Amino acid sequence: MKILFISPTNDGYHLACHLADEGNTVYFWLKERQGGYANIGKGRDNPKVISNFYQYIDWCDFVIFDMTGMGKIADEIRKKKPVVGASAICDKIELDRELGQKIMEDSGNEDNYVDISKHQLFTSIKEGINFLKKEKDTYVFKALDNDDSVWTFVAEGTNDGLIEYMGNLKKKNIKFILQQCVEGIELSTEGIFNGQHFLPNFSHTIEKKRFMNGNRGQNTGCQGSIVWCCEEDEIVRNALYPIEKILSQHNYHGMVDVNLIVTDDKFWFLEFTPRFGYCAIENLWHLIDGDKTEFFYKLATGQLRYQDFKEDYSMAVVMSFPPYPDYDNEKKCKELKGMKVLDLSKSDIENVWLHDVMWDEKKQPVLAGANGYIGCVVETGKTIEEADKKVYNTLKDIALMKEVQWRTDISEGIEDSIKKLKGWI
Repeated sequence: MKILFISPTNDGYHLACHLADEGNTVYFWLKERQGGYANIGKGRDNPKVISNFYQYIDWCDFVIFDMTGMGKIADEIRKKKPVVGASAICDKIELDRELGQKIMEDSGNEDNYVDISKHQLFTSIKEGINFLKKEKDTYVFKALDNDDSVWTFVAEGTNDGLIEYMGNLKKKNIKFILQQCVEGIELSTEGIFNGQHFLPNFSHTIEKKRFMNGNRGQNTGCQGSIVWCCEEDEIVRNALYPIEKILSQHNYHGMVDVNLIVTDDKFWFLEFTPRFGYCAIENLWHLIDGDKTEFFYKLATGQLRYQDFKEDYSMAVVMSFPPYPDYDNEKKCKELKGMKVLDLSKSDIENVWLHDVMWDEKKQPVLAGANGYIGCVVETGKTIEEADKKVYNTLKDIALMKEVQWRTDISEGIEDSIKKLKGWI
């Protein structure tokens, strides 16, 4: 098939590569072309990086948007071609956390399974700090509008560290939410939406968000995760179905997840994410029992009604190279261009998902110098222990330098969390 990827910031290049390896012809348009991003995909003909996607809309069989931010364009293309991902309404839900909270609040949750902890919207750092100084409860700081230059910060014990962090931010007038911390298990539950309704197949994800072992260091979004598939449960019924109506009204086709803190008696709503999750989509790929190209095509066209998935656990571990996670350090990132840090001859290429990458004259992957985010390794197993062992064996086999970074504790504690969740949901 002929597939067109439209990508604001290169999040889905590895997915484009995997679909190309399935025998498809893939064109990849990347909006971000500054610095090392201009090198992404060089040296490889399929997927082919293009400079203008409009001329290929009629050419392709379907289109994939890999990230939020181009919803209006996706809605226009959807009138002509099948599309996976992106919609103007999804941009609003992703970028305005309050809208997601309102959808949940208006869902008629009569059994009171889902609640939202105390929260407040701010547009001034000073006002947020003054608010925190009066509060005894601890809070989470979450910037809105997908502002990657500002980290999510979770207060621990007291709000002193959070106040210190906010006080040192260079941006003083940004849109953000302060939300009261809740103790429990953070869980993402993902559904597949075919334009009218969710498929009866769902998945749960537990991820480790911080850069270093022991959940220390910068919050990078995801340093690794474990995914397992499920059927409809209490979380799906009470926390995911509330978004179904608005998605169908806008003819959205793609992935949607709801992020919650789960306790023994309640689900605490955090946010909806109506797009691919990373590393969730990489994990899900390895759990699809069937033709992957057909899965995405039928999802785009609305023909997908059910999908078989393997009854395995899938585990992803992120690989990176310094200066990551200081990916705003453009000078140091550029110095990575052409550096060979992996030997993929020792691994099944399907288990390695490459991100900041170009190809040398020998058609071997080398760093492109975009941000130092190499990608991730994914393995599956009947048990978490099996998947864990396979992932770390693969990482040790393919890494050529000790500077290749990854967490070694991604699976730690997750089996116990899953046992608790099974008793609660």
